[in-house]
Amino acid sequence: MSRPLKSCFLVLIGLCFAASLFLMVLVEGIEATPRDTQDSRGRTMGFNDRFSPEHYRIALGNFRPGALFRGDYAYDWLLLVAQLVGAWCLWSAPRSARRATRWYFLAQPAVFFIGTLGVVFLVGPILLVELLSFQADRENFTDVPFLELVTQAAWVIVSGTIVRALPGQSLGLGETWSALCRRLRNRHPFRTR
Repeated sequence: MSRPLKSCFLVLIGLCFAASLFLMVLVEGIEATPRDTQDSRGRTMGFNDRFSPEHYRIALGNFRPGALFRGDYAYDWLLLVAQLVGAWCLWSAPRSARRATRWYFLAQPAVFFIGTLGVVFLVGPILLVELLSFQADRENFTDVPFLELVTQAAWVIVSGTIVRALPGQSLGLGETWSALCRRLRNRHPFRTR
């Protein structure tokens, strides 16, 4: 794999990792912020109140690092570990291990199936656009599995991009199928040895 392609993949994974970690911090900060909290213009962070940039700053200020180590975030930590393992696979895998690397990234939509559903039904991208355009409200973060739908959807998209663009050997399904057929042809179902 060329160095620019490997660098591009690693940058994608790094951005995905940073965004996942940032959104974990943001969601925990929002959950720690009382609903009647107001920004300098008197706008609250209550039910169906749109968040301003100042609301995000308030939520980030209410974040406590120890809260991320509750059991609620186990699946999110698994996502961060999967991203680090993916970066390690790309960085250190020899040319002969590309098929295994491709299989690793191909398995990610199954491991993070909520993100896959978020991509299929476009929920994850829609929530992300609302977040970035400051159209999100508290319910976007608390009433739906926001972290899973957005961060896992991003990881599923990155993983799919890597599977598709990774040069070299295919997944090896054709070779596996041919070997299985040869093996079955050589065996008679009623032959005993």
